Amino acid sequence: MSEVNRESFKEFETYYDRIFKSSVRVNKVDLNKFGSKENKNSGTSSTVALDPGICVTGSLFEQASKINWGHGNAHTNPRDAYIPIRKQDIVNYPQLFPEKADNKGLGYNDNAPIEILWDDGIRMAALLEGSSTIDGLRYPNKISSFRSKKTMGDYLRKRMGISEGEFVTRQMFENYGRDNISISLLGEGVYFMYFSC
Repeated sequence: MSEVNRESFKEFETYYDRIFKSSVRVNKVDLNKFGSKENKNSGTSSTVALDPGICVTGSLFEQASKINWGHGNAHTNPRDAYIPIRKQDIVNYPQLFPEKADNKGLGYNDNAPIEILWDDGIRMAALLEGSSTIDGLRYPNKISSFRSKKTMGDYLRKRMGISEGEFVTRQMFENYGRDNISISLLGEGVYFMYFSC
C-alpha cells in the first residue's frame, strides 16, 4: 500500500490492474497445474498439491477425539474439536510446527497464540497445543481454537453442513468430500488452512 499523487495515479493503477489480473484466488487454484496425487492417508479420496511447504493432516475422524473431541470422557464440550499434528508431520514439516518453549505447564504459555486464515476467508485465533516428544524436544500435537475449543468445532461442522455439537461420522466426511486439512505457513504465527473439497 502506498499513497499516490495525482500525477502518478494512472501509472500505479495500470500496475495494480496487471497484478490483480494475473493473481489466482487461493481457493480456486487448479491443483493439476502444480501436480497432484491421491491422498492415501485419508478415508476419502482428496487430491492434494505436491508442495513441500504444505502439510496434509491425517483424518479428522475419530470416535472421541479430533473433530469428535467433545464426545469422549474428558472434560470437554460436545462442540469442541482440534486438528491433529502427527509426529511424521513435525519431522516432514519442521518449519510449520516449532519446538515448544520451556515447559511452563499446561497453559497456552507453551506457545503464543497463532492466527489461522481459512480458505473461505475466515480468521481464527488458535494454539499449537498438547505435547509430543521427538529426540528429547517437545512439539505440539494438536491445533485448537484459542479461548474456546468449540470455535473450531462449530466452524468445521458448519462447513460440512452439520449441527453444532453433532457427532461426525466417516460417512459425513465422505459426503463432504474430504476428511483432512492442508496447512501452510504464511508468516510467523500465521497459518493458511484449506478445507474445501
